Amino acid sequence: MTRFERLFELDEEEVLYLPRVFKERINFEISDHPATIETFRLSKTRIEHVLSIVGHQLQYDSARNNALSPLQQVLSTLHWLGNGGQYHGIAHMHGVCKSTICRVVNRVVDSIVDCMLNDAVYWPVDCATQ
Repeated sequence: MTRFERLFELDEEEVLYLPRVFKERINFEISDHPATIETFRLSKTRIEHVLSIVGHQLQYDSARNNALSPLQQVLSTLHWLGNGGQYHGIAHMHGVCKSTICRVVNRVVDSIVDCMLNDAVYWPVDCATQ
């Protein structure tokens, strides 16, 4: 009997499940320290402002799969946007998978556009139409 044939003959008791592996996350402290401003390109007050506006959209309803908090999502997105790094570099720095960074960046940017675009971006007024 080949290995392939043996796979389909296993009883449920014989099936071994590998434990899930979660990386240890790095929880960045937000402060007005120059290193924080250099990493995330925003001051503590501005990060808290963004979090207060979009945080409710980023909150997961369950604690399954060790979900990222809204603060961790915003910080990893700001880090990626501010330094122009690659997903795997930011993922390694924050202790998550690069696919997580990709999803988080899309989610946070969409939330910022939905909630803050009209208040933060002012389009020039054409003088000829006034």
